[in-house]
This record gives sequence, structure tokens and C-alpha cells, in this order.
Amino acid sequence: MRAHDNLMSIQRSLSRNFGISSRGPVLKPKAKMQNQSSRVFMPRRCAPTFTGVLFVIIAIAAGLIACGGQGSGTSTTPPPPPPTFSQVFKHVVVIFQENRTPDNLFHGFPNADIADSGINSKGQTIPLTPISLANDYDLNHAHHSFVQMYDGGKMDGADKITVVCNPDAVNCPPPNAQYMYVDPSDVQPYFQLGEQYTFGDRMFQTNQGPSFPAHQFIISGTSAPTATSDLFAAENPTVGVGCPALFS
Repeated sequence: MRAHDNLMSIQRSLSRNFGISSRGPVLKPKAKMQNQSSRVFMPRRCAPTFTGVLFVIIAIAAGLIACGGQGSGTSTTPPPPPPTFSQVFKHVVVIFQENRTPDNLFHGFPNADIADSGINSKGQTIPLTPISLANDYDLNHAHHSFVQMYDGGKMDGADKITVVCNPDAVNCPPPNAQYMYVDPSDVQPYFQLGEQYTFGDRMFQTNQGPSFPAHQFIISGTSAPTATSDLFAAENPTVGVGCPALFS
């Protein structure tokens, strides 16, 4: 359809400017030709038909395209290569907060998928309650605690995780100590980072244990000793636990 429209447009232009139609030139009366000396008319026997004129126009256009593409003798400068990683990013900063989840650390984060409650091993729904970032107790971080909490995917065993209180703690542990979230006022810098850059509220770690295997995942994406091993570090080693385990 577009080719047909283009042909019809050319035909109308030829007819309007040169008096040429598909049947040949149209000879107008002499009275109307006095001021049209620039127009040239051919005898009917010599006049090209519309098809012939169209062929000439197409041939000339094709020649112009060919000349424009290769006839100039100049080469086109190739586009510059894309910037390298080091040209775009000057610094990569990794900040990680151990022993936390998005539900615990980012409760109330705008437009995020954050839980307000959890299920315990009895099937009860336990509302999450706020607590200070610095508190008097800690939850067990061992691999077996993760297995208990995970419960084959049911995610209903958090109440089975052991709670360890500080020696001078009072009224410890609090009720449902495993179902808490950090008061947002204590972690406003984290909220600002998440709002200014990006936030992965549906990102789940592969690590299923404490600090040592977690550090291996941070630096290498796995806690296996080799690429082909089916063995994974799941607990802290007997020497160098916690944060120092990163350098062991």
C-alpha cells in the first residue's frame, strides 16, 4: 500500500509540474503558455510514458544513494567503545549487617514487602513488636537453628530458636523474643540508603548458618572449598569465630 501511494504521489507531481501523465504529455493551449517558457513539451511520439519517467527517477535515486554511501571515498568513523566498568564506577562499597532480615531491620520501609507477623510451631500468628537495636539478648545463629526455623519451608519454627541473655539483663528474655523488629528510629541511616539507592525486599541469602559461612558467601558466592565440591561450610570453625572469621 505504501509503494502504491508513493507511485501515485510521483504521478501527481509529474502531471502537475511537467504535464506528464501515464498517457504522455498534456499539451496546453498557447494562450496559457506565454509565461511558461521554462516548460518543455515533447511530441507525443517522443514523450516518455509514466513508467519510463518513473524508471529514470528510480535509477537516479539509486545512483545518488550509491554515491552517498560509497562514492565520496571517505570512511565513516566507528562509534567509540562502551565505557569500561572502572570508567563508570569508581568505588564499590559493600555494607552488611549480620544476623538480620529485612522484616527485622526495615519494618515500616515505604512500599516494601515487610512482614507484620510470623507463625510459630503451634500454628499461632505472632505479631511483630518493636525493640531497640541494642538489647540484652541474642538468638542462636547456628545452622541447626536455621533448620528448626525453616522447618522444611513452613517457616514456622522461630520460637524453637534458643535465646541467650546477657549476664546483667533484667526481665530477659521478653515474650516472643524471636518475633521482634528494630525500632525504625534506630536505623534511619539504613532507610535513607534504601530510599536513595535501591532495596531488595525479596532477596534471600543462600547461607544457612553463622558468620563464617556467611563471610564466604560475601566474598565468593559459596561456602564450598572448590567449584566442584558438594560440601559446604555450615558452622563457625573452632578457631576464629564471628567477624574475625572473615580473615581466617
